[in-house]
Amino acid sequence: MTAERQSLGIEYDGDGVGLWLDTGINLAVTTHFNVGVELRYSWAEVDLGPERINTGRVTAGALLGFRW
Repeated sequence: MTAERQSLGIEYDGDGVGLWLDTGINLAVTTHFNVGVELRYSWAEVDLGPERINTGRVTAGALLGFRW
């Protein structure tokens, strides 16, 4: 995970190693049409100058697709 922040004209950037979890499902509704959903969770601690912050979040995605 990478992060950057600017405070009082000083720019801080940093990176860290964390956790990534991802799950989802993809269904063939017809022979050529798919739908799906996905849920992701990420978390990492990043050093940004004088402090350490927690980064990451929960995100979701959807899929509507055609296949041949």
